[in-house]
Amino acid sequence: MPTRLIQKHPQADLHGPWVLLQLAVLTLPFSPLAAGLCVLTMIGWVFKQRWQFVRSDWLNGLLAGLSLWLVLSSFLAPDRVSAWLGLANFLPLFALFAAASLVINTPQQIQRLGWLLLLGSVPVDLIAIGQRFWGWSGKVQWLGSLVNLEVDPTGNPAFRPSSVFDYTNILASHLILVLSLGLGLLLWEWRRGKHWRAIAGLAAILGFGAGVILLTETRNAWATLLLVGGAYALFLGWWWLLVGLGAIAAATWGAVKGQPLLQRVIPEFIWGRFAGRLDPNPPVPTLRWTQWQFAWDLAQQRPLTGWGLRNFTALYQAKTGFWLGHPHNFYLMLSAETGLLATLALLLLIGWVVVLGVQAFIRLRRTKPGDALLLFSALVALGSCGVFGLLDVTMFDVRINILGWLLLAMVCGVSRNTIQKPDIQRPGGDYTTRS
Repeated sequence: MPTRLIQKHPQADLHGPWVLLQLAVLTLPFSPLAAGLCVLTMIGWVFKQRWQFVRSDWLNGLLAGLSLWLVLSSFLAPDRVSAWLGLANFLPLFALFAAASLVINTPQQIQRLGWLLLLGSVPVDLIAIGQRFWGWSGKVQWLGSLVNLEVDPTGNPAFRPSSVFDYTNILASHLILVLSLGLGLLLWEWRRGKHWRAIAGLAAILGFGAGVILLTETRNAWATLLLVGGAYALFLGWWWLLVGLGAIAAATWGAVKGQPLLQRVIPEFIWGRFAGRLDPNPPVPTLRWTQWQFAWDLAQQRPLTGWGLRNFTALYQAKTGFWLGHPHNFYLMLSAETGLLATLALLLLIGWVVVLGVQAFIRLRRTKPGDALLLFSALVALGSCGVFGLLDVTMFDVRINILGWLLLAMVCGVSRNTIQKPDIQRPGGDYTTRS
């Protein structure tokens, strides 16, 4: 458990940017504006101090080329204004990755950010519970727009908590990410075996968050949570847990398919949600398969330039008469709006970072198992974002977007530092310092 709110950076010249990054993560759920200002200041600070490193990194060169391509493709979009506005969801985040991957270079920094995210999730969870069971609602505006939050009385959609977010799926996405990192912190403290209050506190926060995820009734989140649990079961070699999670998944599938015995075992609100009982006869344009097919057709029609960022909605409405914010698949949306070439370039970057992370994890597991666990937790959290993107698009919430790119930067920065300096002595060593 953190003994100080703000952690020092091992490199003195990066202490200022690191402080700003910690403040950004701490304030992110409740003040995206304050967090954004911290992030932008951090980016400018790092670029000024380490510009030679930023410029010489081929990953940043790839992002610079991708940025130029997105700008040029915006001129070819049917709705250019929407396409240019859509650049805000990508270009600043590319810069965040470039800067944060230099600032975050030790596993202890992953641990610190994980703690800050967990602490920030507690009021988010409390608001979600109050919203769901006691109808908590209201609007908080403080210092102009510095803190500007609105809580719906029954959640969005109704009777599904969304807390401080606009939609329940966004809340679920945020909590999945936090729990993925938090499980790593819990195991780190458990293996250390000294501070049982920290272990109990972590377990309580994680259990609370898992309960809220259950209340969101988000099928995507439920499935992703099972996969996260499976990843940790593999890491620990707990085959019994892996078998148990597989049995839960199989039993749920059997209940969805109409097995009476399994329908009595699995709670109805779970298997009924997967079976689509909330909306048994949805209009065809609201089906994910219809949306995916349309997005893929768009990608095939313009495989190089795409149709422009944020242009899917207008095109889908013109075709079907239904307004839809996105096609419920991040990768198909990106292919349709930016083209296959840009999508492959982005996936190449992410894939390279993941491979780098796996290499660093293997090296650390032999020498520093505690550090390996922290890096593994970041890889799992990053993977949870990727899996969630298969069935939904939550990047339009700037908080989720920032955290996703921050995770990528974590894995990249720590992995590079590990591979380039495998024998470096990090402050505190392995299973010895508290974040």
